[in-house]
Amino acid sequence: MKTGNYVFRVKGSNSDGAWNEEGASIRITVTPPFWQTWWFFSLLGLAAAALILWWHWNRMKRLAGRMERKARIDYYLAQRNISSRELEIIHLIIEGRTNKEIEDVLFISSHTVKNHIYNIFKKLNVNSRLQLINTIRTSVK
Repeated sequence: MKTGNYVFRVKGSNSDGAWNEEGASIRITVTPPFWQTWWFFSLLGLAAAALILWWHWNRMKRLAGRMERKARIDYYLAQRNISSRELEIIHLIIEGRTNKEIEDVLFISSHTVKNHIYNIFKKLNVNSRLQLINTIRTSVK
């Protein structure tokens, strides 16, 4: 049934067959279900806007955290005479990239990647990638 105002009219007759021409009537108002009301759509819009704002705020917070962490790592490594190419390689190692992936990203040979990693290990006094990551994480909190 559609929403709106309705009038229900009834005519009746008695046992002798005489009709009541005036009849009886009742006014009925049918209201829409709550999910079809203006206030529901308004709340839905506000909830959607709040969700989008929360998502954006959360994303910006994570990005700022990553940038701050990267800046702290860069500062820590700059104090240890790490070159800019080695710095790029360290960030790729922290991301979990393999030597082959580092070659592809930086467009350098595998020999060059290995030499840079060897120099990084020597400068930071570590023996493995895991030690490198742990050293950086513990030194840069």
